[in-house]
Order: sequence, then C-alpha cells, then structure tokens
Amino acid sequence: MENQAEKVYVKVNQKWQRATVTGKQDGKVSVMTNDGQSFNLPKKSKYFEPIVSKDQKFAYGDVKEQLEGQYISYAKLPESVRDNLVEGKEYFHESTYISEGELKEGAKMVQMVYDRNLGTRLDVQYRRNEAVT
Repeated sequence: MENQAEKVYVKVNQKWQRATVTGKQDGKVSVMTNDGQSFNLPKKSKYFEPIVSKDQKFAYGDVKEQLEGQYISYAKLPESVRDNLVEGKEYFHESTYISEGELKEGAKMVQMVYDRNLGTRLDVQYRRNEAVT
C-alpha cells in the first residue's frame, strides 16, 4: 500500500493555502503549494498547520483570523464549534454588550466560504431586531 502525501495548510503572502509535504529534515519541513511554490519552513511555525480530518476545508489559523476580524473570540468558542467552522458549517453566535448604559444583544450567523476571486472569507449575516419596512 502506498503512502499518501501529507496535506497541510501554510500561510504565504497573507493567505492560507493547501500544500503537500515533500520532505522533512532537522525540524524543518519542505512543502509545495497547489500553485507550484516550493519552500522550507520550521515544523513548529505558526504558519504551518497539518490537516486534522478529511472533512477539514479551512485552516484553523484562517478561521481564527477571520472570526477575530468580526470581534468574535476564537479562544472562547467550544472546540466542536471550531471544528464545524473549519468544515464549512454554519454557527449562530449570540453575544451581549453594553451601549449607552444598557445591556444590548447581538446575534449573527457565521460560516467560512471559499470564493474563487476573493479566496476564503467569513460570511456574516446579522439578525435584525426590527422589521424592515
């Protein structure tokens, strides 16, 4: 039985992308991205992330960056929610905040999506509190 090439995510030029491990040596990993770029990086780098499951469509680092861009704390989310987001599933996020001395409520549906022109992005849909007229 043949060994399958190890698939990983790497961050290159401010963008997370899939790559294939081509070699390992002295704590460094050689990778080749799907668009043909080949380079070495430390295995412990924060820009190197092995693919955890076959259902994973996005890098955990990418999800973290996108969520924190929407003021949603990645660290406070349960692990199951993080796993669902990297698989491209929806998550309904509810939160509260103080505005003008009152406790307010906010809710949004978030989902990681891939756009051919824009790459990966976080799709955010806000819940309205008043009916649209």
